[in-house]
Amino acid sequence: MGIPIDNGTVTQVIPFKRGGTLGFTCVYTQDNPSAPADLTGVTITSALASAAHIYYPMRVTVINPTTFIINYPLDTSNIATGSANMDICLSYAGVVFYTETWLVEIIGNVTQSPTLT
Repeated sequence: MGIPIDNGTVTQVIPFKRGGTLGFTCVYTQDNPSAPADLTGVTITSALASAAHIYYPMRVTVINPTTFIINYPLDTSNIATGSANMDICLSYAGVVFYTETWLVEIIGNVTQSPTLT
């Protein structure tokens, strides 16, 4: 599928500064003939599970048949610092695929964002 299937291990670590915009652009590629050719008809969900065991559902926006954006649309300044886990779930015609789980290292910010007027 172009997105590694979860084998129970974390192989990706992504640093993220708390308070910033949490988002990713993802490109789907078919790497198995039984997988869908593109994202047409595929349901995509994703979430981040913080170090404090709080679940943050992500917003998924399909841009075209092979590209989608995952982002957390709310304020990230209160997400607990430490190691968070994240993955993507793709469902098509009753078959569910999960990506590899990756680690998002949430780092506290030092500089506060300016107040917008």
